[in-house]
Amino acid sequence: MAGISREEFHRAFINKRFWLVGLLAAISFAYGYGQIPLGRIRLGQDYQLGAISAWQGILPRGAYGFFATLMAGLPFADSLLRDRRHHYAGQVLLRTRYKSYLCAKILAVFCSGAAAVLAPALILLIVCLMTFPPDTQIVLDLSFSIGNILNPNVIEPGGSLAASPGAFVAVSLLMLALFGGVYALLGLGASFLIRNPYIVLGMPFLIYSFGEYILPTSRQLSWLGSTEGALLPFFGLLSPLLQYLAATALFALCVLLFGKKERILMD
Repeated sequence: MAGISREEFHRAFINKRFWLVGLLAAISFAYGYGQIPLGRIRLGQDYQLGAISAWQGILPRGAYGFFATLMAGLPFADSLLRDRRHHYAGQVLLRTRYKSYLCAKILAVFCSGAAAVLAPALILLIVCLMTFPPDTQIVLDLSFSIGNILNPNVIEPGGSLAASPGAFVAVSLLMLALFGGVYALLGLGASFLIRNPYIVLGMPFLIYSFGEYILPTSRQLSWLGSTEGALLPFFGLLSPLLQYLAATALFALCVLLFGKKERILMD
């Protein structure tokens, strides 16, 4: 399996589509930067925006979640369709087992999606740390119980953690990586059913957009916040965890139902 894994990772990361990933990230960051209240810094009013606060403000204000769903799938999520079209899958399966090929592809898609979302956000964080002053005061609370989410005014013992700025950044970076990896897998899962690469690459965007609309307006699911809660810890830790599990279960279902070897090799 080491050989096929190395080959799949090489194809996933030595990839011209990462230039397009960078372009989408730049558009998001430029728009988000234009939305944060920089005028208050220049006039010296009320407060100075710190580096972490600026980073935390640029990402959501730049609709990074919507861009990230496209960025996650671009590198490699539709690779199964390309393998079918160019009969690459059949050639690979002459020298390796189908299970090894599929596991290598899943891992490569997950890691390339994670890198596509995490790397631009990490670069933005470094730029913010170099450009903005350190945060003088930042209050961060990460809740991880249902009670905290359903009733934020009631604090359950052991239901939340007071996070330092460094811990908050670490959790945020981990969530960005998981978000990219999981949404890339949703694109790969769609490729088991759909033969159109544009629909496959757009499927994570559609799922995220649907959740962004339906979760806040649903009486039963509003406590999850929105699908943006899986990108950054704005709604605590339980919401993203449940969203990752739901997306992973959906992907696993696609693999179990439509990931048979005979179907993959069928033109």
